Formats: sequence, structure tokens, C-alpha cells
Amino acid sequence: MKIILALLFVVIQAIAVDSNSSETSRLINGTSMGKYLKPGLAIEIAYTSTRVVLGESSDVNITLSTSAIESGTLKVQMTADKALNGLSGANLEFSISEDEKSFPIQLQLSSGIDGIHYVNVFAEVEGRGTRAFAVPVYVGDTQNKTFNKMIQKTEQGDNISVSSAQEEIIDN
Repeated sequence: MKIILALLFVVIQAIAVDSNSSETSRLINGTSMGKYLKPGLAIEIAYTSTRVVLGESSDVNITLSTSAIESGTLKVQMTADKALNGLSGANLEFSISEDEKSFPIQLQLSSGIDGIHYVNVFAEVEGRGTRAFAVPVYVGDTQNKTFNKMIQKTEQGDNISVSSAQEEIIDN
């Protein structure tokens, strides 16, 4: 009986460790393909990034593609939140042709700060327009942090949040 309990304990611990590691290294996917986009440059995005713990590098794979643009130069500028490290080659150019309409970009980014950080992707083809995208990078604990705010009801029954403020009047 003790051997069975010991084996059960080891199996439960192994499952718990495995579920924690899969939680922190999950693959995050996103795409604009097949979804409505506001008018602008006829470029779509698909991306994957790995959810990582603090200090680990996340593999971020971005693919920009077009089917409506026959030729031109796709200029891509990328910026990242200040908390993200490792963004190099922030200005890229790709030649669009009949044979080349899909453009992969691979990044490895890390952060020492928990949260969801973003890589901003700005795409432009001269004379055709622009389009901007944001690619999330999940690092460490990304749980929504709730703050206790004082909520009051107005005379009309509406809920309002009350925050402290300080007024300063300056005479010139």
C-alpha cells in the first residue's frame, strides 16, 4: 500500500511539473488573414511567439504577405516596448514580385519584466499605403492585476471610480 501511494505521489508531481512547463512555454498564434481590416495597405500578418519565463528568449516569427500588390518595395519598421530586449534589424525592405509575396521575419526577444509586451510592425509600400500591427510577447506572469478602486454610485445610479487628486493653482 505504501509503495502504491509513493508511486502515485511521484506520478502526480511529474504531471504537475509537466503542466507548469507547458504553461510557460505555450505557443501564441495570431493572424489577420481572412478577417476584416480597415482600408489601407493590402498586407496581412500571421505570427507565432512562445510564452516564456523571465530572462528566457521568446522566438517570435512574423510573416507579412500580400496577394493584391503585384510589385514594389515593402518597407517594414519595427519597434518594441522598452521592456523587450533583442530587437535588431528594425528597418527591413522586401521586394514584392509575382514570385515573392510572403516575407518571414524571425526575432528572439527577452525581458526581465513580467507582462505582455508588444512588437509594433509598421508596413509601407510607397504609393499604396501603410498598415500597422502589434505582435504580443508573453513574459512571465501575465495575469491581469486588479487594483482596488473605490466605487461610488451617483444620484442617477451610475457607478463611478473615485481617485485621489491634488489641485495646484499657479498665478502668473
